[in-house]
Amino acid sequence: MIDRIPPALVPGARVLLLALACLGLSSGARADSSLTWDWILSGRLPSPPPAVDYLDTDAFDTPADFVAAAKANGTTTICYISAGTLENWRPDRGAFRKLDRQQRRRGNPPIIGRKYPDWPGERWLNFARHKVFLPLMVKRMKRCRSKGFDMIEFDNLDGYANRTGFKIRKRHAVRYARALARKAKRVGLVPIQKNATELASRLQRHFGALLLEDCALYDFCGDAAVYRAAGKPVFDAEYPEAWSDEGMPFDLDAVCATTDAADISLIVKSLDLNKSVQRCP
Repeated sequence: MIDRIPPALVPGARVLLLALACLGLSSGARADSSLTWDWILSGRLPSPPPAVDYLDTDAFDTPADFVAAAKANGTTTICYISAGTLENWRPDRGAFRKLDRQQRRRGNPPIIGRKYPDWPGERWLNFARHKVFLPLMVKRMKRCRSKGFDMIEFDNLDGYANRTGFKIRKRHAVRYARALARKAKRVGLVPIQKNATELASRLQRHFGALLLEDCALYDFCGDAAVYRAAGKPVFDAEYPEAWSDEGMPFDLDAVCATTDAADISLIVKSLDLNKSVQRCP
């Protein structure tokens, strides 16, 4: 396990060492279930930012001064983007649609596919042809870096497990994820794998951390072992609404015991990921 950063370090140095540690470049940071984190993707961002070790917020909606304020607290900042779907409210949506039209006119397979039924306004992207739209994802990464973010979360890498409109296989997701990780590092961001734990053994060495959802509910927290063995942080968000949908009572103590046993840092959130958060006692 990676050692704790000496408390005498100034916040900026602490953040840098945490980021380097996630890439396996330093032994100066800790990565265990005692890490605190939060994840805020909707509603007004709190002022001041929450005092946590890691804070995950949106690439487009988070202003640079909020990122700076969080980092001044010693927080490692995470930039959220959806790498696997196109969201119809994003300012760069037109660039993806233009690219899709160009591909269709040339007789090539499209890059924009079926609707993601669980999330209105989102459509799946064609991982099998990720090289076509990867430059647009790099622009998003550069946006994150320009705002001062330290890390980047790539959401929706599990197209192989969904009805996307394309014949996406795990091998396509692996190639795409590795390409994203390479580009992120070149931009200066530590990449985070999101879910898709079936791919963890093939992706761990390329990513600095792993972020899960409802691993206690669906009994896959153990899939994070490859990241923990490498001394990299693993985060989990549990949603009581999801437990209710499955007809399961949400027991915070039991969930905490599960994630603690797997050495995973837990938060309990609502599905809309607003600023409300619950933690283990």
